Amino acid sequence: MNHPHTNARHARNGRPATRRALGAALGAALATTAFTAQAGDDLSGRWVMVQLTTTVATVPVVGEIRATTALVAIHDLVHSGDRLRGKGRLCKLDLDSGTTMVSTTLPDAFKRSLPAPYVDAVVRAGDDGVLRFAQPRQTLVVGALLESPGDALPTGLDDGRLYDQDGDGKPGVTVRVSGLVEGEIYVAQRTWTELSGARQGDGSFAGRVAFDNEQVLLDTDNEWLRSAPAQRSDAAASWFRLVRVADSAKCGTARRVAAAWLP
Repeated sequence: MNHPHTNARHARNGRPATRRALGAALGAALATTAFTAQAGDDLSGRWVMVQLTTTVATVPVVGEIRATTALVAIHDLVHSGDRLRGKGRLCKLDLDSGTTMVSTTLPDAFKRSLPAPYVDAVVRAGDDGVLRFAQPRQTLVVGALLESPGDALPTGLDDGRLYDQDGDGKPGVTVRVSGLVEGEIYVAQRTWTELSGARQGDGSFAGRVAFDNEQVLLDTDNEWLRSAPAQRSDAAASWFRLVRVADSAKCGTARRVAAAWLP
């Protein structure tokens, strides 16, 4: 899930430079740190998944705005052959609109309506002995019931495929915006992600997140929120980290682990 709305009145702050620096540091670590797979190495157990994805919008007069989505989940993974997979629990999902002028919030009902996160990756040692992690594309559609995940999203309030997923009586799912402009937007959205990385010297996995996000604004309670600039994904500034934790760890532990990497 990525930042769902950016208004043309937003202004930039100094935080994006920090995120770019973190992305560069991760890239350097991936280039220099490797973990050699050991025969019989069992990766089954409890893991924390941390993802940060970045989108970029160019706003007239204001310029470039970089918005981020931070996701933290805890998973019980089973390692069988070259597959590592297992259902998880969402522990954190926060949006940062990239400016101090506005805040975008996903209500708790929105978060509760989301399906449980799932890891389903191939882990295989390359010729250099480094254990690689690759998770094929996962697609998530919210606010609509489609026959196929690739079908066109609903664009009108009379479309029978609309789904009040968060159960608040509004079309699609509700996102709240506050700050310079305040109100709610009601959207249908499709997001896909692909993960690729390698095992690090500390035993964790780290790598890049390729993704895209398509959103339809169905309605709003504030007409100032009806227009939004086009956004593009920034894969170079989007990353994941998968860290093993004690089998007794819960979401509190997951959030503390994630705090070491999230801005």
